[in-house]
Formats: sequence, C-alpha cells, structure tokens
Amino acid sequence: MLDEIEILEELLFREEAKEDLGKFCTRISDIQPARHHRLLCDKLEDVAYGRLKRLMVFMPPGHAKSTYSSVHFPAFYLGVNPDKCIIGASHTQDLADRFSRKTRNIVGCKEFYELYGFGVANDSRAMGAWETEKGGEYKATGVGSGIAGRRSDVGLIDDPIRSREDAESELVRERIWEWYLADFSTRLKPGGSIIIIQTRWHEDDLAGRILPTDYHGQSGPVECLNGEIWEVVNFPAICEQEDDALGRQIGDALWPEYYDLQMLQDTKRMQTPRNWASLYQQRPRSEESNQFDLAKLLNDGQPLPFPKWCDSVYAVIDTASKDGNKHDATACTYFAYNRFDPNPILILDWELVQIEGALLEEWLPSVIAKLENYSSICGARLGSQGAFIEDKSSGTILIQQAIRRGLPARAIDSPLTKVGKTERAVSVSGYVYSGKVKLTENAYNKREVYKGRERNHLVFQVVNFRAGMDNKTDDLIDTFTYGIALALGNHEAY
Repeated sequence: MLDEIEILEELLFREEAKEDLGKFCTRISDIQPARHHRLLCDKLEDVAYGRLKRLMVFMPPGHAKSTYSSVHFPAFYLGVNPDKCIIGASHTQDLADRFSRKTRNIVGCKEFYELYGFGVANDSRAMGAWETEKGGEYKATGVGSGIAGRRSDVGLIDDPIRSREDAESELVRERIWEWYLADFSTRLKPGGSIIIIQTRWHEDDLAGRILPTDYHGQSGPVECLNGEIWEVVNFPAICEQEDDALGRQIGDALWPEYYDLQMLQDTKRMQTPRNWASLYQQRPRSEESNQFDLAKLLNDGQPLPFPKWCDSVYAVIDTASKDGNKHDATACTYFAYNRFDPNPILILDWELVQIEGALLEEWLPSVIAKLENYSSICGARLGSQGAFIEDKSSGTILIQQAIRRGLPARAIDSPLTKVGKTERAVSVSGYVYSGKVKLTENAYNKREVYKGRERNHLVFQVVNFRAGMDNKTDDLIDTFTYGIALALGNHEAY
C-alpha cells in the first residue's frame, strides 16, 4: 500500500511526465535518461511545443538516439498534440516500421492512457500507418519511398544512410537528397518542423548537403546553405572541442555510465581512422582529407611544460586580410625548436589581435619582446630567430616597416606561401602524426574571446581544419602550418 505522500508524489510525477519528455520516458518505459539524453529530450520538447522548427542531432552508434527520438518522442508528441500528424522515416521501410510498431505500443499502453486519456484508434491495425483516438496520425516510411497523400506537422528522419557502401555511393546520396527535396519536405504542412537524427557517415550525406561548407562540428543555431537556421546538437563519442554541447572536458566520454572511455578506446583501435572520425566523432571526411589529431599534439593526453633548453625560439605572423573588430584578426604563434629532441617543435603561445593594419607596426615590438622573454625562459642556445611574416597584403607592409626599424622580422619564403593552405597542411601532417609537434601547457590552457566565443582558438582551428574545404576560421591554422614547415621542412620549407 502506498501512503499519502507516495500517492501525491506519484500524481505529481504523472503530471510532470505529461509535459516533460525525459520523465515521460521514465514513466512509460522505466528508463533513466543520461545527460546527453536529457539534452536531446530538451530539444525534442522544443519541437513538440512549436518552439523549434529545424533540428539536427548527430550521435554515435550505441548511444540510444533512436530510443528517445524515434520511439518515445513520436508518442510524446502525439500526447501533447492530439490532433497532429507525424511522419517517421529511416533508411529502410523495415526499420521505419519497427520504430512505428514500438511507438504504437506506447500510445496503446495503460500508462499512456493514464497520462493523456486516449490511445490508439480501434481500427488502426497497420504497422506503418495508424491513428490515435483523438485524430492524430503516424506514418512510417523508408527513405526513398513515396509518401504522396500524407501531410505532416513533424517530419522525423532517423539515419537516412544504411551502410558504408551506401554512404560511398554518389548515386545513393543523390537519391536520398532528391527524396528529401521532392517527397519528404513537400509533405510538411505550413509551419511544420523537420528533425534529422543521424550518425555522420560521409561529408556529402543528407546533413552535409544542408549544413554550410564551413561547418566545423559546433552545436547551436547554424545558418545553413538555403538560409534556414537549424539547431544543431553534435555529440562526438569522445569530446575534442571546448565548445562541447554538454560542457565536457576534452577527452571525456559521451555516456561514461554505459559506454566508458576504455570501451571507446577499444572501439577506436578496431575501427579504421575514417570510420572512427565519421561514425563516432561525427567528423566525416574523404579518404584524402587531412586531419590533425589533438592526441598527437599531446603526450599521453597531456601538454608539455616549457623546455629547460632549446636551440631557438621564433614566431610566425599571418596578418588580417581586413581591418576592424568585426573582421579577421592578425594571428601569431610562438614556437621553440630543438633539433635533437624527440619532440623538436613545441608551441609556446599564440595570440589573436584585432587592430587596424596601420597599427601593426606599433604592435610588432611586443612580439619581439615576448620572443626575447621566451628565449630566456626556454634556455634558447641560439636565442630568438625573430618573426616570420606572410608576405601578403598588410604583411608585406609590416615586413618593410620591421626592416626600416631594425626589428628581427623577415618574409616567409615564397615557395611556401605560393601553395594553398590545404597543400601546406597536408605537407606537415606527417610531422604532427609522428609526434614531432607538441603543445605546451601555456598554449594548451590559454583561452581568449574572439568573435564572441571564448575558447582555445589555436586548438579549435587546428583540430577542426578540413583539407579541401572552405575553412573560414583560419587565422591561426596558417601560422601553425608555416611554423612547422619552416623548422622541419626541406629546402623549400615543405
């Protein structure tokens, strides 16, 4: 027998479960949402209550994305919107039907009736198309299947791609895209919502064709190629960005209570680097794409202290292409070089300065002074080598000004500046991969506010650089690749 307090608590929980998706899942299926599930539920709730019209969620396999989004959410949606219609799609009709059956079972269960006072209509027996007693409708469809004659208030797509083979097929990707444009999105009622829940198989998958070309894995509102604003929630299996949706530290697992870090590391060893990056880290890339791995810039997951001695220190400067606080910054990265060390390049520091080009001449002495300080701290046997400056636009003027003032600054050799940033990145990636470039604690722990975002901008830009793509956030990546090539490259510096 329940006492009076327990009865009141049960009644209160029922009332809350009617409006809270996470508690709804607990009430219906006795499951306890983990932290990332609660965030997912919050975003899905925003769709259910009309506060959000476009939602993308990226999540690795085995982390229960379908349990919440494709099984429980449609039932919750129909509970709070009794007369609305939802279309649920997946890569095959069979999988879509399985989700539909599970959702229908929830709507038809006693616990659902206790919450909302209705269930599945008596004459709805079809697995993939059924109605509620209040006139709500659910239609399941496979990606690529025709859905003419059906209209929806919410269209939900859960994993449009079935396999690596399908992901690699341009024909399949094009078919999915055409279906999305011509069949799926045209079934949406005015003011309706679209939800895409997927694991990222390929940079040209469905999400990839909607997202902007410079999307770098961030969560939050993203202006996409057609001008629509999509809310994006990105859940890599292991955190590798400081602006993580859950506020995790770099290296933290997504669901440590179930899929802990050791299991993820074991999975990583079993997978190809490409599969790990795309399926688990939600960073799809072509086989030819270059990728800087943060782990390679650390030693056993940790940055290094300043060296006690080295051969020399130097800085690399890439001046802004435009002036003003709303445009690009002038980037500067500081390096220590020790020829006979197993890690010959240590990144000491970095900075981004947003100042007018005419004022760069006044800023440059501070770079030289900082180099002299680092030379002393790091015991540089040959001292400071000065600043290397990209010989373009305002950089050309800055080089001339430095020479006139007798400051130790010089132009980066032209063979290195003539190639594109992708070619430079690819040319130095081997040095990074082999562990010859490391971050110091000072450079790794540093955070600054730039363009309204507080983060470690050097780490962010390096980790998120994509070869062959329009990397608009690239103030520091050029100084990073130049600095490596200058110290470790051949006679042409790459």
